[in-house]
Amino acid sequence: MSEGQGDLLIIGGGPAGYTAAIRAAQLGRRVTLVEEDKLGGECTNYACIPSKALINVAHHYARSGSLREVGIEISGIKLEWARAQAWKDQVVARLVKGLEYLMSGYGVEVVKGRAQLAGERRATISSEREERKIQFRNAILATGSEPIELPFLRFDGRHVISSKEAVHLAELPRSLLIVGGGAVGIELGTAFSKLGVKVTIVEMMPHILPGFDADLVRGVHDALVASGAEVLTRSQLLSAEFKEGTTAARVQTADGIVERKVDKVLVSVGRRPRVRGLGLQELGVGLSEKGAVKVDRQMRTNLGWLYAAGDVVGPPFLAHKAYAEAHVAAEAASGLPSELGYRALPEVVFSDPEIAKVGMGEEEARAKGHEVITGRYPFSALGRALTEAETQGFAKVVADRTTHRILGVAIVGARASDLIAEAALALELGLTLEDLALVVHAHPTLPEALREAVASAAGMPHHQLRARL
Repeated sequence: MSEGQGDLLIIGGGPAGYTAAIRAAQLGRRVTLVEEDKLGGECTNYACIPSKALINVAHHYARSGSLREVGIEISGIKLEWARAQAWKDQVVARLVKGLEYLMSGYGVEVVKGRAQLAGERRATISSEREERKIQFRNAILATGSEPIELPFLRFDGRHVISSKEAVHLAELPRSLLIVGGGAVGIELGTAFSKLGVKVTIVEMMPHILPGFDADLVRGVHDALVASGAEVLTRSQLLSAEFKEGTTAARVQTADGIVERKVDKVLVSVGRRPRVRGLGLQELGVGLSEKGAVKVDRQMRTNLGWLYAAGDVVGPPFLAHKAYAEAHVAAEAASGLPSELGYRALPEVVFSDPEIAKVGMGEEEARAKGHEVITGRYPFSALGRALTEAETQGFAKVVADRTTHRILGVAIVGARASDLIAEAALALELGLTLEDLALVVHAHPTLPEALREAVASAAGMPHHQLRARL
């Protein structure tokens, strides 16, 4: 067993961990980063990146069969799943290699192993080769989150899988039952359905993606059904039995119990902070009822030397939220007066069509006492969307009727995940409808949809009739 002195210990090498390491190193800290699996964490290796790579494969595969309307006839399309998986793995490997380069360039010591806090400013790092004790000035917890299992349906990696196994399947299943119609379930369900898998999605709530207003998800629901997927809302999985290589699932729906035989069951009912085995309870670290590490606006825990960032401090479980929190944690732990203070946190679902939102939706704004005005512009009237045959969707803005300050924006349609960045900037800066409408947008482009929605709410649209006031 070896012992050593450290300056800043970071536990977890995902988006929060490596971001905190980079920022702390920029500030002159000597950083030790401990990761028990792979640098980049869940997001880079098992979630954000590999899933989006496979979503892209599915998009191109499905798109190739619908180009006849623009004058392109394609025949003999063949999906080579093994090659698609190999390409996805190359994308992941390239990003991980880039992170390794950054850690080396900033002088961050990366240790492969499992860290456990062993007292005030002390930790034990266990690896296959040795157990190492380390003392440090500060520590940042960035251990992320893990998928939640169903009590009666444990993950086995074969019949019952999480999103982690879903993106690394050696063979495409013929059929797949997805439990949970949130972002993960809908993204993977859309991709697998486009690739020819018979997909059934089971969601307890009245509509899929329950965190989004109903008008935003309607097009996604319809597209899933059009692709051949079965969407069962107001439904619940009752049981699943494995027989002769298939799974017999019983689902309680609004119309009664139905049975489905599938190759695999993907459980995507949510995630929880990864806090087990870290020694937090022994140290008296404050945790929420759902197991998240409690922090203040500087990402500091109730122990003055211990900070936390990313999924481990609770939802929403988003990599870009983790980036922002880690930046603050690294600066605060280094003595800077940094605090978490963003106004705008975009949320994106990489479905078809994509959904992106930032700020308040119409329902939320009204519930919080705002008298609102809204503006909406359809992609079907947008020149660039028409030229790309991507006419499904719209941009919608919600603003305060009195001040015209923009309260929220939602975009449904092609590349909504990219288009929401301008809306996030508008909310972060506290812009009004008129402020954003004055920005000249290049034509023909997709971002014009946002400008037209904003102008419509302000009563001065260019490309649609003005609503009666």
